[in-house]
Amino acid sequence: MSGFGHCISVMNTKSEVEEPASTDQEEAASTEQDEAASTEPEFIVTTPTFPERLFARNCYPGKPRLNIYSKASVIGSLVKLLRGSPEMNCLLGSQFGALFHLSVSRCSNSAKLVHSLLSRQLVTMRLYELWFLFADKPLRFSLREFGDITGLK
Repeated sequence: MSGFGHCISVMNTKSEVEEPASTDQEEAASTEQDEAASTEPEFIVTTPTFPERLFARNCYPGKPRLNIYSKASVIGSLVKLLRGSPEMNCLLGSQFGALFHLSVSRCSNSAKLVHSLLSRQLVTMRLYELWFLFADKPLRFSLREFGDITGLK
């Protein structure tokens, strides 16, 4: 789909309501404004159209399998085990190095949020983007947002 919204053109029409009498100058100025206004279409944004949903509204995948028991403290355990080793230096120099600099207190488990977003996913052709519909607003999660959040390269 080319976009999330579209516009329609609406032509102005003169109202048939009688107006109070006016002077010749006011009438001439008013006529010029009416003529200019009636030739230029106004654009009105209508209800946006979105791509098809991956799952139908109120029809979510059954028996979701989420690992809600994983903890960010596992990374701290890895640091303790690998401290000073060549493997740890390799990990710190890789794209996963930023994970080892995150504060464990900032890594809350948000499996319910992730499940909620995935169940509202939109079908798109872009390989490295996920689009969701949340409160009838489209949200994008791509490699850029992933990098911004995690600090990964």
